[in-house]
Amino acid sequence: MRSDDALLHDLRERLGKMRQPFNLTLEEFDLERDALPSAVADLQRQLLAYAGTGGTLPHAFTTSGLVVEATGRAPSGQGGLAVLLGREYVFEGEHVVLAAQQIRDAARQLPPEGADIVVVDCSNTDWLDDTDVQDACYGVPGPIRTPTGVAWGRPGGVFRRTAGTRISAVVSYARNVVRSRYRHDIVMLHNPYAKVPLPPEAFAFPDVRHGRIVASSGGFVYRLADYPS
Repeated sequence: MRSDDALLHDLRERLGKMRQPFNLTLEEFDLERDALPSAVADLQRQLLAYAGTGGTLPHAFTTSGLVVEATGRAPSGQGGLAVLLGREYVFEGEHVVLAAQQIRDAARQLPPEGADIVVVDCSNTDWLDDTDVQDACYGVPGPIRTPTGVAWGRPGGVFRRTAGTRISAVVSYARNVVRSRYRHDIVMLHNPYAKVPLPPEAFAFPDVRHGRIVASSGGFVYRLADYPS
């Protein structure tokens, strides 16, 4: 069993056995194995405390890289894990999964302070391109559940409010040979949840494209464009 699969299995077991009154949906998880016991314990405290308030449902709870939603009270009084959305359901392609894992591994090595950039080298590969890296960062386009129904968005992705915030941007870089000459493709993907965002003028070069989450009339959308001159 791979380490991610083993961690997911352990998390599922702990959430399923946890004594609390709600049916739960695991929305996101991104944490190390040694942080799992304390994260689950803190989550249980939050759930029990909220149960005593009589608050409305559904309601989301966040702790140490975990995002869990209480969808309703269990009729028996003992809740459980009703739906599990693991990493294997977040990404649709193995190349996107691999790119996401590389970015996560790099993020763990970044210093906690300052603006940090992760570079993914796609040079001379036929299995990884900047589209895969974009999907790894922002999520694969598809349907997402909202309080009012289903909408189209980019579920999952390394860039989250609860994890990966050390990353200011991810750069997809490719140096390929085209007709005996080198061509450089550079896409800078800005993290909307970064602790230290890059300034707007950063890497304002003609050959660099920039990906950002921007406001629109329908909410927020992903936009990839050349840097404006």
